[in-house]
Amino acid sequence: MNKYGLNNVFHIRELYEYASTVRRKFLDKLEFLPWEEVSKNREASHYV
Repeated sequence: MNKYGLNNVFHIRELYEYASTVRRKFLDKLEFLPWEEVSKNREASHYV
């Protein structure tokens, strides 16, 4: 198929499934940390 065909839809679904799995695992790990550690400012964001 061309670059807009069904093959690309399949790849998008795979990427979405992977991203969802990674996010879920990350959140599952956060569950076991104290709130103070989760919400601690680590200066990792860019502030405007």
